Amino acid sequence: EIVDPTAIASQIGSILRRSVVATSATFRLYSSSTNAPIEYNYGAVNADTVCICNVESKDGSPTYQAQFKYVMSNGETRFCVTSINPDVTTDRCIAEDSEVDLAIVGCSAIRTAADLAYTDNKYEEARIHLISTSRLFQRIMHTAKQQQNYLAFITFSEKLDGFMRERQWFSEHDINDPSILDRDDAASKEMYNLKSLTVASFLQTAATFKIL
Repeated sequence: EIVDPTAIASQIGSILRRSVVATSATFRLYSSSTNAPIEYNYGAVNADTVCICNVESKDGSPTYQAQFKYVMSNGETRFCVTSINPDVTTDRCIAEDSEVDLAIVGCSAIRTAADLAYTDNKYEEARIHLISTSRLFQRIMHTAKQQQNYLAFITFSEKLDGFMRERQWFSEHDINDPSILDRDDAASKEMYNLKSLTVASFLQTAATFKIL
């Protein structure tokens, strides 16, 4: 996580208060429809750590096996395995009428867009991804909970878009004013943090909206 040097004491304290629950954490996702697994090496993890995977499948019921290996604080190594057989369809009508967990969809979209913008400077691609996800939300949200998740997604999207516009402007101009450069640093920091947006934070924002 990027910290602000002028507030390093409080921010380091906040980081340290997130107790590490495991170390050497590795996540692998195997699919019967693909050859190579999706793999993430997390190292130390806390209660806020979340893994979101984007996978592609054909029609049918592919088998997914998730494997999570980690080391406890007492040195004990644990290996957790779970398998699921979700129904998969490429029929748009069926997919959009199903009960989609929009918190996962929204959180994943924000993280992907932030990564595109921060890591690769692909601002337009990031915006297209956010717009496409927004339109998906508008087509498939039916319940009050889904509407709350949509509003949370819009909140984070607008934040991210603002940070992207600032950083893109700075990348196109030669700026030497320290006070203005601080804004670029702040935008970069916020974009970096959105790359690791947690579902818990997303849901917390969603809960602030009241649907009548």
